[in-house]
Amino acid sequence: MKRENRLLIVVFISGFVLMVFEIVGSRIISPYLGSSTVTWTAIIGSILTFMSLGYWYGGRKADENESFEYLQNVLLTIGVLLLGMNLTKGIVLEFISNYSNNLIFKSLVSSILLFGGPSFLLAFVSPYAIRLCLRSADESGRVSGKIYAISTLGSILGTFMSGFFLIAWIGTNNLVWLLAILISIAAFMVKPKVPLTLLIVFAILLVGNIYRASAANEFIDIDTNYNRVYIYDQVYDGEEVRDLYLNGDLHSRINRNDPTILAHGYGYYFDLFDFYRPNSKDVCMLGGGAFAYPQHFLSIFPDKRIDVVEIDDGLTAIAEEYFMLQQNDRLKIFNEDARTFVNDCSESYEVVLYDIANTRRSVPFYMTTKEAFSSISDMLVEDGIMISNFIASTKGGHGKYLSSVTKTLIEIFKDVRVYQTSDFPVGNFIVVAGKMNLPEDPPFHPKVDLSERIEPQKWNGLTLRDNFAPVNYMMAYE
Repeated sequence: MKRENRLLIVVFISGFVLMVFEIVGSRIISPYLGSSTVTWTAIIGSILTFMSLGYWYGGRKADENESFEYLQNVLLTIGVLLLGMNLTKGIVLEFISNYSNNLIFKSLVSSILLFGGPSFLLAFVSPYAIRLCLRSADESGRVSGKIYAISTLGSILGTFMSGFFLIAWIGTNNLVWLLAILISIAAFMVKPKVPLTLLIVFAILLVGNIYRASAANEFIDIDTNYNRVYIYDQVYDGEEVRDLYLNGDLHSRINRNDPTILAHGYGYYFDLFDFYRPNSKDVCMLGGGAFAYPQHFLSIFPDKRIDVVEIDDGLTAIAEEYFMLQQNDRLKIFNEDARTFVNDCSESYEVVLYDIANTRRSVPFYMTTKEAFSSISDMLVEDGIMISNFIASTKGGHGKYLSSVTKTLIEIFKDVRVYQTSDFPVGNFIVVAGKMNLPEDPPFHPKVDLSERIEPQKWNGLTLRDNFAPVNYMMAYE
């Protein structure tokens, strides 16, 4: 094969690896820092910074030392860095996540340490390959244009393959070491003979990655199209439970002996809909997760039906396989984005249960806005109610977030009440919103405490709109 054609394949592979690596970066970080605008900004910004340095240094080094051996060493070093990062990322992220409460700081430092080196060297490849392909200055424009076009085509393919297929099919950890193998193949294409030392280091790290991937974990690790999912079994409060973690946050919990018993206490607050709006028959729940509450609902309200909107069909499959979800004539599941569902909904519901924003690090901002809550209100009958769960606080950034969400709800609903369910610095807050005046709180409920009601005059936050809802920025500061 001609020298230029081999180099074109190499830059195509480097472009492919770079883009897959950038997209998979969010899955690497999310179990520790969540998946939000803040973490994505840190990942993209850090990678672009090191890419710019790599382009500069690659062009400079190409003029100083035009060598196929040097490019091969760079490619093998990329593989070594990818494999090393894959083995050590848990230690790095665990340390950083415990070091600070500032999500911006944690996201930036994590992105620089984990993604900086590989991004720098991957960007190095294209300008260096241009120099190796050049025969005369007269063809510099043609060669550089071709190199960057081929590299970009590789990045385009990497974007579509990783986003649509690879992450969900292969999983994050396996995908990283497969990228390392792919870049090592590119190194062999540059020159069949490779440096023994680098080859040995690469082989040791590769064996370590494969061993770690095949070793039994204390938890189940699954990548869906939307989430990095961890599933743990443990004993909690004397009960055998199974936990579902989404992007690093505990999302759902079931009792393994009886999934209709709620193991996550805040779920019982949703039962209050039967007090605030008695005789309701048609209920819609936004956010399904492991479907812990819908299973409880079906067991204690035999005369009612529930429609559940869950964007991630992978989560629905996980709920069926690991969380004992069974088909039921009174349960209908819609695997679509909650915002498109509420925007297009033609049915009327007496109750909406809102459990989308149940994470302390990131929420779908477009489901916290006045426009979204207006669409939910339109779904409800004239005296309908919405009961929501928010992970928030009364202080700091999470306090500003709760204050803003509540203020926005007050502009839509006639009667809004907020209850703090725990003493944790950041915990569950239940918001009950009625289109009409709600009855007085029940004097007693065996599973919930309504004594911690927060008065409306405290809500002095922002009115959240589709064009301005900085909720993830607020949540970056605990």
